[in-house]
Amino acid sequence: MDNDVVSATSFIRAALKGNFDLARTYMLEDSVNNDYMDVAARSQRTADDRQGLFDASIIIHKRAEANDSTTVIVYSNSYLKQRDTLKMVKKGDKWLVDLKFLFDHDSDTSLNKFLAAIPDKD
Repeated sequence: MDNDVVSATSFIRAALKGNFDLARTYMLEDSVNNDYMDVAARSQRTADDRQGLFDASIIIHKRAEANDSTTVIVYSNSYLKQRDTLKMVKKGDKWLVDLKFLFDHDSDTSLNKFLAAIPDKD
């Protein structure tokens, strides 16, 4: 049984390396998440970008626990150096990425207020 951070970093690492089939195993399955993952898998990157992402390190800036089955993780990678946000949801004994939050997190004001109150790790 992995924890939320292990599952999140496993998802991020698989996506950075271009292994979207593996990344899907860490994702909450629903039609919207599947559509977002399909778009990411089809995105065109230069060879230099693909290599930079493949070699990138993952940096966790913030982890906020909303409740016992929901956390939010703010991260970046050493290549793009851009912060992104993942919502992790516990289903059974697995932590899964709800990819929708990455694209729609501005609309979830309750989690955003909660997240804003947690200081960064760096």
